[in-house]
Amino acid sequence: MRINSILACSTTLALSLVFASTTSKVLPYPPKPNFEAGKHLVAKYHCNGCHGADLKGKGAAPSLHVSGITGHYNIIGWQNLLNSGSTRRDGHVTPPMPVFHMNGKDAAAIYSYLYSLPK
Repeated sequence: MRINSILACSTTLALSLVFASTTSKVLPYPPKPNFEAGKHLVAKYHCNGCHGADLKGKGAAPSLHVSGITGHYNIIGWQNLLNSGSTRRDGHVTPPMPVFHMNGKDAAAIYSYLYSLPK
């Protein structure tokens, strides 16, 4: 029993190290919800210009609420989207959606803010 526990911990640690070494720019989870920073960044990057004043979508730009596009991403996928433009289906964002080259902390703040919005 103890050996199985040690093996399980060793495997988890090894996988964590491999994951960490391949995702240096991406945080594996939001470190702490930072709604105010996310709200500020949404304004700074003018997300409402394309996604609408209430961020519920406008034209071809989808809703950023959980019931919209944000609900289709986990935190890692969201960070990849804002950092490199990679979508969850191995695609790439299409213009006019820009690639922000955003760090993981800022992407996590935006993610936590969008998840705080009403559905």
